[in-house]
Amino acid sequence: MKIIGGAYREICCIPEWDQRFGSGGRAAAALSKFSEDVELHTYVPLDHQPEVAIDFATFDFSLIQYDTDFDFEFSYFHPMSRPQVESLQFEGPAQKGVELEADVALRFGMIFEREKASVSVLAEKAVYDPQSVDKPILFNENGSTANSLAYVLNERELRRFSEADEISESARELMKQERVDIVVVKRGPKGALVVTKEGSKVVPAYRSSTVFKIGSGDVFSAAFAYYWGSLGKSPEDAADAASRSAAWYCESRSLPLPDLSALTSLKPAPMGKAGPIYIASPFFNTSQRWLLEETRNLLLEFGAEVFSPLHDVGRGTPANIATADLLGLSRCAAVIALADGTDLGTIFEIGYARSRDIPVVVLSEALPDYELTMIEGTGCEIVSDFSSAVTRAYWASIR
Repeated sequence: MKIIGGAYREICCIPEWDQRFGSGGRAAAALSKFSEDVELHTYVPLDHQPEVAIDFATFDFSLIQYDTDFDFEFSYFHPMSRPQVESLQFEGPAQKGVELEADVALRFGMIFEREKASVSVLAEKAVYDPQSVDKPILFNENGSTANSLAYVLNERELRRFSEADEISESARELMKQERVDIVVVKRGPKGALVVTKEGSKVVPAYRSSTVFKIGSGDVFSAAFAYYWGSLGKSPEDAADAASRSAAWYCESRSLPLPDLSALTSLKPAPMGKAGPIYIASPFFNTSQRWLLEETRNLLLEFGAEVFSPLHDVGRGTPANIATADLLGLSRCAAVIALADGTDLGTIFEIGYARSRDIPVVVLSEALPDYELTMIEGTGCEIVSDFSSAVTRAYWASIR
């Protein structure tokens, strides 16, 4: 399999992460155990090529680097935050276009694709992941062709190609724009929608104890390309294997991927309509307010209905707002409690929710042991990782 994609540096603050992978590099590393003929084709500045070769030396794939005069770094605060992208300019040879032939190809869109020359492929079977929300391009725009073509992309990328109301309708419009046989729409905790000419099917996400989202989409695309392109599985079965592979990566942060037989014990995440989700949180200083806003925005991006006392009731004295807050809480399907700081109001809301058998996911990075013991006694799920807490609260709200 030939993989075409970036090999750039990724930095995350919480949890700490500083690795050179990129979409192409991660996909090649993910599949390096499965096949001896995995090739990564990527653009790297001449000065960085020895470093990149060392970074990938532990993985068993062929690395083919093409000269370019700039590179990128992606910086995240947490795994679900949107990255800051820094462009690094270098002295060196100008980038040239490359043409490849392949039986099976996985091609990722690259950030410079419209401004610079890129790699075009002529493949029997190809999987294309556009990797861009702002300026995604079609697979054939750079001259690529395939006898059988699958798109793997997220909802926001799909909306750039079609403005249809329904996701499946948008996928079918994309299939008409160029000769696309399969569209797989990644939907995060909601799983993935597989659309073919014969129909559509929802494939679930799978549970993981932690959620490290950076690169999970790359792993999904790589696994789908392997199981559909190389092994000939049906699109639905390949997408299911890809979803399991992504869950394994989210929990382990390890590569290469294991065999599918090692993933059979994974449990599917609940499917259905989420929410309402109540956010129990103090909001008295900058850090508390930031965490509240970030939690609310992520849940809204997931498509959940959210009740936040600050946003939906407002400020006031306890006597004036308590009734409205508790009424909102009683109508919610789940609670996410941002518990660090020992806020008495948040602790009370946890107890109130549990007294009504409402599931509560508690985010705690620094609560004292005696408080953790007290909260555990109420039957809450206590999580120390922000991304995992938000995802689990979303799942807990589905009935």
